[in-house]
Amino acid sequence: MPVYYNADKKTWYAMFYAKDYKGLNKKYKKTGFKKKKEAQDYEYEFKKKIAKSMNMSFQSLYELYFEDYSKRHKSTAVNTVETYFRLHILPFFDKIEINKITPFMIREWQNQMLEKEHKNGQLFSENSKSNIYAALKSMFNWATKYQGLNENPCKNMGSFGSKKNRSEMKIWSLNDFEKFIEILKLKNKEKNGKYSDSIIVFKILFWTGLRIGELLALSKNDVNLEEKFIDVNKTFSRINKKDYITTPKTLGSIRKVLLPETLISDLQLYFSETLKINQNKKNINSARIFNLKSSQLRYILEKYSLQANLPKIRLHDFRHSHASYLLFIQADITAISKRLGHDNLQTTINTYSHMYKDANTQLMEKLNK
Repeated sequence: MPVYYNADKKTWYAMFYAKDYKGLNKKYKKTGFKKKKEAQDYEYEFKKKIAKSMNMSFQSLYELYFEDYSKRHKSTAVNTVETYFRLHILPFFDKIEINKITPFMIREWQNQMLEKEHKNGQLFSENSKSNIYAALKSMFNWATKYQGLNENPCKNMGSFGSKKNRSEMKIWSLNDFEKFIEILKLKNKEKNGKYSDSIIVFKILFWTGLRIGELLALSKNDVNLEEKFIDVNKTFSRINKKDYITTPKTLGSIRKVLLPETLISDLQLYFSETLKINQNKKNINSARIFNLKSSQLRYILEKYSLQANLPKIRLHDFRHSHASYLLFIQADITAISKRLGHDNLQTTINTYSHMYKDANTQLMEKLNK
């Protein structure tokens, strides 16, 4: 194989011709190899990769897949998939040739995941295992469609983990939430308004069921206090120290969420106070309202829920708490689904049906009346 030595840099490089997917012969060059064999191995693997040969390595297939995936998905999804593969999938499969990967190997990888749980003493959640496995299956599905792989080795293997692990969903009652806010208000007075932003954020989360990214993306233009709704039309994420504003999670997530009177009063007061402070700032109506990080909110939530002697919950559990409260007051399930921004009613039913314990009793009461 044509590899060459660069005497000045004391490194090897590969320079060769290979046909691309259009059948055109192109020249390729890669420098910086410390050893001759590394340059030779690179050329050999590259030619298999560009020819879409299924005896390319798992790593090569992943690179092709990730390049395609990155062009078609949001930065948040791209970052998540990259993390799944880098931490949990590539270390196992790495240089194994694609056509040599069998269902038994997939099973061995799953077993290694389970062993890693016990070794580290920190269990993967059922949802995490399901998501990581879904990322692996998606890559093989992509390979069967676009790369000529005969069959997905994950086919007919069943599930690994579960997206229906309801034990992970924890909620606060209205009474729990009010206890938390009272403690936060007390600390806010002690700290001269340090927690005023976080107080209104937690109130919006509890009374609207917005996702944290949807809330952090809000500008004043999105909050219509005269017509009493929040216009959800974007989401915020922070990846590798960069901020991104993108379209919401799904089409159903684009919605207008009506506001209860208690929250309208709080928002009016909050905006009147912040307007005084920021009255000289430009673009105040289009800028993000809350320049808070999720990590800051998680810290405050954990610290003061502990002081209030409340069950530990996640930021996303405010959304579940809101849905639970709506079910408690017997709100219509279709209205709840639209309010939460679910694409279809079945998603809402699947997520919260276990909370709707008295549905049959309520149904019979209404029929009897």
